[in-house]
Amino acid sequence: MKILATVALLICVQAGMKAQEKFVYEISGQFPGSKKVLLSGNKFGSMLLDSTSNTDGTFTFKGTASETLLGQLIVEMDGKQFSDRFPIFIEPGKIKVDLYNGGTQIRAEGSKNNNIMTAVESEQQDFYARASPLFDAWNSASKRMYELRKEEVVNPDSIKLYQDLYNKYAGLAAPMREERQRKLLKSFARYPNTLYTAYYALDWAPSPDSLKLMYERFDDNIKNSKIGKEWHKNLFEKKHLAAGDIAPAFSATDANGQIVALADYKGKYVLLDFWATWCGPCRAGNPHLIELYTKYRNSGLEFIGISDDNRNVAGWKKAIKDDKIDIWPQVLRGTENNDIAKNYKVAAYPTKILIDKQGKIIGIFSDQDLDKKLSQIFAVK
Repeated sequence: MKILATVALLICVQAGMKAQEKFVYEISGQFPGSKKVLLSGNKFGSMLLDSTSNTDGTFTFKGTASETLLGQLIVEMDGKQFSDRFPIFIEPGKIKVDLYNGGTQIRAEGSKNNNIMTAVESEQQDFYARASPLFDAWNSASKRMYELRKEEVVNPDSIKLYQDLYNKYAGLAAPMREERQRKLLKSFARYPNTLYTAYYALDWAPSPDSLKLMYERFDDNIKNSKIGKEWHKNLFEKKHLAAGDIAPAFSATDANGQIVALADYKGKYVLLDFWATWCGPCRAGNPHLIELYTKYRNSGLEFIGISDDNRNVAGWKKAIKDDKIDIWPQVLRGTENNDIAKNYKVAAYPTKILIDKQGKIIGIFSDQDLDKKLSQIFAVK
């Protein structure tokens, strides 16, 4: 029995050692016209691993990692204000990278998941040709709106012009996002048990049920990886507050220096509006929020705005005034120890949470669904 136990222990130790084994990666290529190329170990562009600067645009990154990651190549190009960013899998192999399609995409070959990613993206050239101008215009309208709102003297007509453009492009972009999703779903089915699918499907799968089916096809190596644990958290751990949950208590100082405490609103319906100055849809929806507030405030509905602008207090106060949403209390989300957005598990903006008279959550609503729900509650014809 002791011999068997020792053998079993040795196997477990060896398995653990294997799981922690590091591999060597090498990523190299040439981006003509680049001033600097940086390698990030995170798909969001943070966690900088290395950088290189060569006059001819060549770059080489060598390093070690303990598991495959989806990172980014961040490229500073001559004559461009913003860096170009390209996804790259950091994994075993000698990965060769080059620019193609007019410099708007990369071809990364020499490792399993980079080969898959390149093959999938190469099949969508027609889509990118049609979608890129639209998404560029959408982003440009959003950026211009943000810049105008930061100016000392605000021209409402100019803001409305870009707000209307933003809404127009957002509407045009919706079917293109759906087309992109359909194409990617076919790729996920073609490459089911891969880290490519594990990293990309979380953002593009249409429903929790489809995600669960994909997750079931992953082997233990993927399930135990960093991205696999993210899948588990997404699928099986509670992410949002649900109808019937007690609304977390909070107290914060509003834009006028007054204390706002949720406990003071007991006996009334309360709408929590989680927003941010940089969020185009949030700002675009404020006129309608004002209409709802005016319509229902005498029926027992209160609003509290909660902004994700801890580092932009001056801009936050200016936006409150510009958008005329100072008619209800406005507070900031707060810091780590008293973060209202975190306590309410808010992951995106805008988010609207309705609370009943007993302090329980009725639900999380889109604008259209909120209108219907308020009409039901207050029976306004």
